[in-house]
Amino acid sequence: MAHSLSGGAIGIALDRMEAEGLTYGFQFRFFVNYTECSGSEAAGVAVDFMKNRNMDVVIAPPCPEAAKIMAHLSTFYKKTLLGWGFLSDSEFSDSERFPYLTKALPDSLSMMKSVLQLFQMYDWNRVAIFYTPNEVQYCDSIIDDAMVAFADESTYMVEVVQKSVWNRQDDDNFRNQMLRAKRAARSIIVMCLDTAKDRRTFMKTALRLDMVSDEFVYVLLGMRGFAFVSLFLGQAVRGNAEMANGLTPYWEDLENNHADDQIVKEASLKLLVVDVNGDDVDRETLKNFTEKVVPRVREDPLYCSTNACLTNDGKPMATWARYLHDVFYLYGLSLNDSLTLDPVGGQSNASTLSHSMRRSFVGLTGAVTINENGSRVPLFSVYGLDSNYNQVTFVNFTLANGVPVMSKGYTDEATSIWATRQAFWDKYSVYVITGAAILALFLLATILFFVYIIRIRQMEQEQLRLQWQVPYIKLRKPPSKKELQHLSKPSLQSGPSTITGDSRFNSEANFGNYTVYFIDKDAVLTTKHPISAITQEDYVRFPKDLISKGSLWFDPFFMFCIMRDIAE
Repeated sequence: MAHSLSGGAIGIALDRMEAEGLTYGFQFRFFVNYTECSGSEAAGVAVDFMKNRNMDVVIAPPCPEAAKIMAHLSTFYKKTLLGWGFLSDSEFSDSERFPYLTKALPDSLSMMKSVLQLFQMYDWNRVAIFYTPNEVQYCDSIIDDAMVAFADESTYMVEVVQKSVWNRQDDDNFRNQMLRAKRAARSIIVMCLDTAKDRRTFMKTALRLDMVSDEFVYVLLGMRGFAFVSLFLGQAVRGNAEMANGLTPYWEDLENNHADDQIVKEASLKLLVVDVNGDDVDRETLKNFTEKVVPRVREDPLYCSTNACLTNDGKPMATWARYLHDVFYLYGLSLNDSLTLDPVGGQSNASTLSHSMRRSFVGLTGAVTINENGSRVPLFSVYGLDSNYNQVTFVNFTLANGVPVMSKGYTDEATSIWATRQAFWDKYSVYVITGAAILALFLLATILFFVYIIRIRQMEQEQLRLQWQVPYIKLRKPPSKKELQHLSKPSLQSGPSTITGDSRFNSEANFGNYTVYFIDKDAVLTTKHPISAITQEDYVRFPKDLISKGSLWFDPFFMFCIMRDIAE
């Protein structure tokens, strides 16, 4: 794939090997054939190289399906196979199936285990996922591994509330999916976007939908080691700005005369990128490689003369060119050790070569360490931008015995990874104070309302009590017979009766346990209920209380009588 834009990496790697004395005593011959990412073509090329021509080593195509067929055939023919390109699927790290495959990139499942630890650290447990498909299923395999990691109940579970395949069109459907994510995921959006153009379009859409703020975190997943760098690299497409590594940032729109560069740049402050660590790469070495790799394919040792190679001037290098450089340089580093183990056929012995390639070095993709599975030991980083838009490494991850190990590049989150976001109090203090005041008023009104309700209930109960209670002072005892006889005689002093005009009742009438009284001229039957017995102590206490608490005036004789009673 894109041999005309990546094949020159072999020549540059060979130059480095010669400069370091690794090629002394060796002569290299190269045979080139094309698979066009076709499985059938890959099978034919593999049989031709491994069986018919008996090649010492075969460089696999960068396409997953074609590379998988070659990997199976390398196991069958016991031939060393060098992997690069889109071979990030975890199945390529299976040393039992592919014992002679060595690749210079880690698998995406190990990256997702690291991402999971990042999510656990910040307590992120609800995400929406957006990714772009392509013919080699680059993002498809990454997202598949993400789904596996997020659903692992033995670690930290993350709920995927939305998973959307984006067709790269800024249309109503895409905007509706974004708005749905805004409501469902609340703040964390995970992305795998294939090109710099995809990233720019995505962030511009998010900005238009008011989804670029301190409330949102965008996590971009990548396996190429570019982080914030544009994938379009090359001398003819240099942008107006450069990252710290000398490469062009992705927000530089090199195709549309830098339209919307500034707004995408601002939006990128809310973006975190999880990618293969490339911090150890020398800036000048990387810059020199990006400028020379494309034309080098027409020179030694490949001397490509296809129409694509002859017309590649001014074109950017292929995405995976640096990985092709590193995997071939790894082979050169391992030759002498393999010959030490097998002095006769060490240059082609797949077993000794695989063993010898378990080593560490610094390549164009960063620090590379190959493990016993023939795969690169994962070293991932979480990248962000500081206030000056410089790419900064905030967190590093690696795996030790399958367990992710994290090392932070900061001590204070507020001044590092979240420095480009306003502190919560600075941004929301007015809203917090206003909300607190409204809440306080609401609570006060609620309390007063309940006090009012309780008081009304008490007054109602008192009113009901007064309706059935009859004060004793209102009761009038009927007159006796003698009083009735006296009242019946005409007298100038007699007046209207305040009790009743009916003289059938008198106080001497016998009604058993009941006593007749009048209330408001109506006759009523009453009964008396005895109170508890009054003790001698009560007789003593009553006068004391009367003297100490009473407010009435007593004459001296009455006071003397009371005092005498107390004394006795």
